[in-house]
Amino acid sequence: MALHKALRLLTVTTAMALCVMLVGCNTPSTTTSPAPTAPPAASKPVPNLGITPDEFKSRFNAISEKEQYKLRIDNMVVEDGAVQNVIKYPLGEKLELIAAVNKTNGFLRNVSLIGVMDETYEAGIKIVTKATNPDLTESEYKEIYRGLSLLSDSFDFANMKTDMVMRDKRYVVKGAKAFGLTFTAQSAEDP
Repeated sequence: MALHKALRLLTVTTAMALCVMLVGCNTPSTTTSPAPTAPPAASKPVPNLGITPDEFKSRFNAISEKEQYKLRIDNMVVEDGAVQNVIKYPLGEKLELIAAVNKTNGFLRNVSLIGVMDETYEAGIKIVTKATNPDLTESEYKEIYRGLSLLSDSFDFANMKTDMVMRDKRYVVKGAKAFGLTFTAQSAEDP
């Protein structure tokens, strides 16, 4: 009986010692103070295009008119989102503009066109590219278009993803059978 109590006491003591060594369990005789925590790191600003929705709308409409395209943005509504606000605007039967707006500063984070590649979509790509990066030269604009394979007859809309950076903007093209083609303009710093 005494041997049984001694083994049980040894087992409990060993278990407590292992607990303290391995995971820092507190025992009545052992207390630990919480580890000091580092101050929270300053968060990086959310990358953006450097323009507000209203500035984008003005640029978009001016470029469309100058280039004699039929696309126009009238009343864009910024919808409140959980993480960032969103703009959805139909540009035609087969083309929609979607943009993310930073809740903190009101700048556009990105602008996307979703639809089927046709003349309207091509016009939309040209307008969005110029509206989000107005300082591009004509040769830089053509370089983006070529770099994204948008001038190629072998461009496979259903199975591709291409992106390139020009000046401080990233242009991304993705194709999928389910929804057609997506073209996005965003900050080069945005992953």
